[in-house]
Amino acid sequence: MHRQCTILIVDDDENDIFFVKRAFTEINVHCTFHTLKNGQEAVDYLQGEGEYANRQKFPIPMMILMDLKMPIMDGFQVLAWLRSREGIKVIPTIVFSSSDLPNDITRAYELGANSFMTKSVTYDGLLLKLQTLSQYWLEHCKHPQVADADGSSCAVA
Repeated sequence: MHRQCTILIVDDDENDIFFVKRAFTEINVHCTFHTLKNGQEAVDYLQGEGEYANRQKFPIPMMILMDLKMPIMDGFQVLAWLRSREGIKVIPTIVFSSSDLPNDITRAYELGANSFMTKSVTYDGLLLKLQTLSQYWLEHCKHPQVADADGSSCAVA
């Protein structure tokens, strides 16, 4: 079974979400985007709980783009939770944060982030970063098989 191109964007800033989705559209990334506003929603989505139980509507993502500083459950907590879960811990997870603090960067990598990018202050900078990210993660990388909560596995085509 092949997983469709689904990107999970986890960020509490609606403006950042708007511009990220707009930039992905502008650079012709043809994926489905699911946006969540905090880490707890990301955990619920990845576990397929509550409103996210329908895997046809809310499939396991092929990539997670996540902020660090969020309410309820921050990005560090999500990384720690995700990397402790068999089956889904291999989902490529890119931290996309306004922080460039060395401690935040190191901690994110220690918790299993696959990449750490700082948010751009200009739209052109955002376009360039997301184009680079999408070329690498969506065009050039091979993605692992991921086991869903029901034990079935899927891989990206």
